[in-house]
Amino acid sequence: MYIIPILVKTVERTDETIMKQVWLFLERNGTHCISVASVKEAEAFLKTNDFPLAKPLVTLGQFIYAPIDINADLSTFYTWGEIRLSEHPMKEAWRSFLWVVAPNSNEDVWGTNVFLKDICIAGSNTAYSIIEGYFKANEYTIIG
Repeated sequence: MYIIPILVKTVERTDETIMKQVWLFLERNGTHCISVASVKEAEAFLKTNDFPLAKPLVTLGQFIYAPIDINADLSTFYTWGEIRLSEHPMKEAWRSFLWVVAPNSNEDVWGTNVFLKDICIAGSNTAYSIIEGYFKANEYTIIG
């Protein structure tokens, strides 16, 4: 099971596209999802790191999504661009991805989201599958 602290910002909206900047909080210098044994452990992790939730925790398969408040102060955390992948000890960091969709659909109108399928961050799960899962909110089971 993995905890996915996630923050989503709309970058730009045009008549043809919606661009979202999706921030995932990852371990091992921003390359792996954070493994937890239970929902209680996920809640403790969020409390320890002072992550304010925008919405209740939700689960989808082996993932516990933690939608973080857009106004949260993240300045005390590392970002993926601040650390070298080989840096030791390894750090937890916010890593951003760009997600492009057509209005009122999940269509990848620019063909860019497919590149996220090459970034494995949770076993065989990719940045694409994790972000796609997040946007399938109607399939979530709300915790609590």
